[in-house]
Amino acid sequence: MKPSLRKTEILKLLRTLQREIKVGELAHMLNVSALSIRRDLDQLNEEKAIIRTYGGCMIAGRAALETEYHLKVGHHFNLKQEIGRVAAEQIEPGSTLLINDGSTTFHLATHLGQKAPLTVYTNSLAMIVELGR
Repeated sequence: MKPSLRKTEILKLLRTLQREIKVGELAHMLNVSALSIRRDLDQLNEEKAIIRTYGGCMIAGRAALETEYHLKVGHHFNLKQEIGRVAAEQIEPGSTLLINDGSTTFHLATHLGQKAPLTVYTNSLAMIVELGR
């Protein structure tokens, strides 16, 4: 995985999980060395995209709060990411979507960036923020 793509994935994980993530955890999730993750985190920190913590990082901006919703989104993260990716492949640009406030459907939203333009109706504030990206 190229460093630029890896840094994008790190930011996606931080936005999704809304908590501090340790270097070892990121290395395991992205299947790369801890050294590669540390280099990426140093660059993201210089760009002010993240806040470095002792042994990890958190998303810059508002404090990362561990809410029940974010814990659900993080539960079975890789499986839900894959479901979201496969579901997004079925969507054509110009479609209108109704998406509920679910932890798995949030992962669908993270894969819709390449499908614009779309009309999306949702009751999920977290998803609205993600779709706005």
